[in-house]
Amino acid sequence: MKNFHAWLVYLVCVVSCFSLPASAEDYPPANETLVTNIELSGSITTPNAELSALGWCGDYLWLIPQYLNFNRPNDPTSGQFYRLTRSEVTEYLTTLNKGTPAKPLAPLPVTVKENQKLEALSGYQGIEAFACEGNKAFLAIEINRWGRREATVLATALYEAGVWRIDEVSQRHLSQTKIANKGNEALVITEQGLLSLHEVNSADLQITGKPQALLVEKSLRSIGKVPMVDVPYRITDATAASDDGKFWVINYLWAGDVSIQRDHDAFWQEYGQGASHAKSKHVERLIELQWTGTEVTTTGRAPINLLLTERNGRNWEGIVRFEDVGFLMVTDKHPGTMLGYVPYEGWAEDLAPGSATGH
Repeated sequence: MKNFHAWLVYLVCVVSCFSLPASAEDYPPANETLVTNIELSGSITTPNAELSALGWCGDYLWLIPQYLNFNRPNDPTSGQFYRLTRSEVTEYLTTLNKGTPAKPLAPLPVTVKENQKLEALSGYQGIEAFACEGNKAFLAIEINRWGRREATVLATALYEAGVWRIDEVSQRHLSQTKIANKGNEALVITEQGLLSLHEVNSADLQITGKPQALLVEKSLRSIGKVPMVDVPYRITDATAASDDGKFWVINYLWAGDVSIQRDHDAFWQEYGQGASHAKSKHVERLIELQWTGTEVTTTGRAPINLLLTERNGRNWEGIVRFEDVGFLMVTDKHPGTMLGYVPYEGWAEDLAPGSATGH
């Protein structure tokens, strides 16, 4: 989701965006949650890793670079996903909770074969979403051809004998908005199929006048479009759905992205705005949504507002549930490669059995 124009705007925003008020409106106050940094080491920490997705496959946590061969750009045939174990993350956070410094985690690089199937796509802009079921992963691929509408291609990868292999690649699905550099960034596995969520879901920015989600079979054959709730700014990833269809999404706005800014925020109006957000145009929060079997709606649960700590925002691109105590999240290259833990107790009592182990 990067281009030269966005980079120029970013440079301007470095010196101006953080201190500007997000809106002329006065919203009710709300609490904010501090994100705990989980320090990483190894090649994944380079900005070129540009993490774009996060997902559980059993007890393995997979960190997904946007471009799988970022370490070997001249070799399109193979790339790498990165892996941590559930126990590694648990031990790290337990150590921190005791007030003891924890050793940085070193995600293990795991080979992805037949990456050329993705690299060969015209306008290929990398992986934007990842969801896992058994040994099979579903991927959302961004297609950006200059002068044309954005598109998303869905693909699958299989995990066998300790390596991943790109398997099937489906047809293109055109973006539901004409805004450049915006595509589908979240995948949610449901009983009815695979939900693919566009990152822009403001009704006034849709070609049809209303946001929609793409529903496809697990074979990647398209079923059609389903109604999607109006959510401002960007949705950059989603957790797995619980048994009753509930899942959380990252709702993010970088202050320099003027194409999707709003003068009024209905979520802040209803649930309140945190103190750090009241002083900034950046938005970093989590919103719970629900798949009813026919549409995507809100649940009525208050968003989780993340305490803003970086002058130019943190571009959170991946999220998973973590046990029954919170979430894990990753950023891309802005402000660098970050893995964070967000504590949350609000859904511990009604979390469906097994849902914490999902994407």
